[in-house]
Amino acid sequence: FSDCRLRAYDAIMKVRLGVFDLYEKSLLEMKTLYGRSTLDLEFKDDAGNFEEYNPNWIHLRAVKWAEDLDYDYSRPDSFPSEKIVIDPKTETVGQLEQKLSEALCIPMENLIVFLRHEHGYNNTSSTEYYNMTWRKPKLIADCSKFDHGKVLYCELGEHGARFDTYKWQ
Repeated sequence: FSDCRLRAYDAIMKVRLGVFDLYEKSLLEMKTLYGRSTLDLEFKDDAGNFEEYNPNWIHLRAVKWAEDLDYDYSRPDSFPSEKIVIDPKTETVGQLEQKLSEALCIPMENLIVFLRHEHGYNNTSSTEYYNMTWRKPKLIADCSKFDHGKVLYCELGEHGARFDTYKWQ
C-alpha cells in the first residue's frame, strides 16, 4: 500500500485534509479521526507523488459580492466562490489580502473582507470587518481562528466608508 494513503475529506470545501498514515492502529482508536465523517483514499499521481499537504494549511472560501445574485445565507456552500489556501502561522493578513485580490479580481486598495459570525443561540448573525489597516502586518493566526465557518465575504468598496454602505452586513 505504498501508492495510496487515507485522508480526511471536507465534502463542503471539496478538499483533502489530514493524512492518516498510522496503519498499525485501528481507525476507531485514532483520536485525530473523531469528529470527521468523511475519509478519502488518495492515490499517487503518474509521477509517483501524492498531492502536496501541509498540516498547518487552512482552506478558505472567498465569496465575491455580485448585484445580480440572491444569497441564501442558510446555504453558504451554494455561493459561487474561490478556494484560498493559507498557512495562518506564517502568512499575514496582507498576504491573504493579496491572494484574495488576485483570485477575485478586486484591486487590493478596494478589497473589503468580512467574516460572518452565526449565533445559533438566538438565530442572528454579525459581520466583522476583517482587513483593517492595523491587521495587515499581523500573522493571520494572531487575528482569527476562522471558527466562523471558513468563508470570507469580499466586495469592492472604499476603506473607511460607513459600515451601512457595504453589501455584506
